Amino acid sequence: QFNGVILLSSVLNFEASSFQPGNDLPYILFLPSYAAIAWYHHAISPRPANLPAFLKQVEHYALYTYAPALLEADRLSPQQKEKVAAQLAAYTGLGAAYWIKANLRVNSVEFEKALLASKGLVTGRLDARYTGYAINPVLATREYPLRSSSISAAFTAAINSYLFHDLHYASRRPYLVLNGQVIRHWDWMHAGPFRNFGARPGFTNVVPDLRRAMITNPHLQLMVNEGYFDLGTPFFATEYTIAELNLPPALLAHVHTFHYMVGHMLYLNTATLAQLHHNLDSF
Repeated sequence: QFNGVILLSSVLNFEASSFQPGNDLPYILFLPSYAAIAWYHHAISPRPANLPAFLKQVEHYALYTYAPALLEADRLSPQQKEKVAAQLAAYTGLGAAYWIKANLRVNSVEFEKALLASKGLVTGRLDARYTGYAINPVLATREYPLRSSSISAAFTAAINSYLFHDLHYASRRPYLVLNGQVIRHWDWMHAGPFRNFGARPGFTNVVPDLRRAMITNPHLQLMVNEGYFDLGTPFFATEYTIAELNLPPALLAHVHTFHYMVGHMLYLNTATLAQLHHNLDSF
């Protein structure tokens, strides 16, 4: 019977990553990723020597100080707001005044544009190690997929060369690294395995499905792989949703989490690819 699930740069509950008005959850869960990316680009000073230890500190702050501050909303005093903004600035490299202006809420697009703005650069989304030039530096929108523009040509060339020279297969159809038609027609409606009376359609969430699978088959093992520099599926948001599984204590040991010093595409770094291969093989 099915006995394992492997997640790579995953999102299970879209509430954790959808920056919608009134939803403060993503701001809380993206903060450790902002800190990791600021650390990578030497945008914070002093720069901690140990990234995982630094991120544990940021995670604790996000849950026990930042989250309550956001829940206070307009009830938060100016003094408290300034104190939180100062700490957010220390963690992310964005100035305290910027955090105040943003009402302590900076979404991922704004972060990508603001972090390296003084250098005239923006970061990628799926892999924020990548940097490029903004088309319009003052426009707080994602203007093009920076990571895709950096690597898609290589993948397209490689697959076409393989198909033609190795497999001797020729086609007039284009090879699409990402298919926009699929994305535009994706069905976001999902009916979970448990029906709650009075529930209304909301964010797509498959956590209940995974919980059901692990409860009905208590031998099922779960492997979670995530990159520190991913703003598409941030690692702390994934860990939050995994914690939502509400597993019996005996099954908690069936969840195995691995972190990597890359972004969304774990295989883009040769050393990380070897590490991922080893972990997958062991699992």
